[in-house]
Amino acid sequence: SSWGRDESEENEEAEEEDDVFKSVNDHLIFLIDARENMFQKNLRQEVYILNCLKVALAVMKSKIISSEKDTVGIIFYGTESSGSDASKNVLNFLPLGPPSADRILALKNMIDDPSSISKTFKSQAASTLLCPLKEALWLCTQSFNLKGSTIHKGDFKRVWIFTNDDNPNSHDSHERESIVQVARDGAETGVEISLWPMD
Repeated sequence: SSWGRDESEENEEAEEEDDVFKSVNDHLIFLIDARENMFQKNLRQEVYILNCLKVALAVMKSKIISSEKDTVGIIFYGTESSGSDASKNVLNFLPLGPPSADRILALKNMIDDPSSISKTFKSQAASTLLCPLKEALWLCTQSFNLKGSTIHKGDFKRVWIFTNDDNPNSHDSHERESIVQVARDGAETGVEISLWPMD
């Protein structure tokens, strides 16, 4: 079948076939609103932020079994303290990385002992006017970029936003437009953003 064909053509076809059969990995960041409003209770008397952490824990447990190449991260926005690699009022609690027993334990301890959350970060007060969603989305995009060669073409790059505030920065149209622009910039690099409204 290769009679009269150029060797480079055969190599190109082989590479295309390899691309088709390569496994697609999932890179997921939980972007969780950590302002005071998330420490309120819903109608079932469940604390919003704890429900978010439970979802993250369940996903991590499933991924540690299903795929060793998938990565998960957790970023809190609306915090008074921030990490060295984070923007102001945004905490990169668990940087994007493979699920591990240590990460699962850290998350489980926070769920089992909610008082430990206040040792990890202090929440922005409800009276704070500016919600740092723009900075948080920017950090998500940067997190994917920093993974570089470990994220392959065709891999999923996803951000799940968890919040019970359906209109952040309602008083500031310029800030809202800036948030949308940062989200669009991320989408252009293949980042899929999903909102999980909780109220």
